[in-house]
Amino acid sequence: MGSMTPAGGVPPFRPTGSISGPTLVIVNARVKTNDEARPWASGLAVAGERINMVGSSAELMKVASPTARVVDAGGRIILAATPDGNDPDTIKIERATPATFMVVDREPPADSSWSNPGYKVFMRVVRGMVLEDTLP
Repeated sequence: MGSMTPAGGVPPFRPTGSISGPTLVIVNARVKTNDEARPWASGLAVAGERINMVGSSAELMKVASPTARVVDAGGRIILAATPDGNDPDTIKIERATPATFMVVDREPPADSSWSNPGYKVFMRVVRGMVLEDTLP
């Protein structure tokens, strides 16, 4: 039986291995989703290598398991990131997409280049792995 892929080419989220829910939940953030229908959210949840949920902090706290790491972003911005440095404004932050993003102090200025975006990175996550974390 072949797998079905919805429009947009993103396969449905299916947790793998022993992951039964989010392992990382970030709340009290400003998530720039790059989605015209819902440009901002207040948090996201990660399960394995994928984003499990994007929504309000209250919604996310309801799905956080007792073993999940819950991070209060303190109002910081979450931006899509790419390991190869391509323009992240073309990547949506939504359910089932790879959990590759940054928590930063502010949006980069519209006229900045991504090689010198002018913001401070507090957390960097690539495919669900936290590579950098200086959040208080």
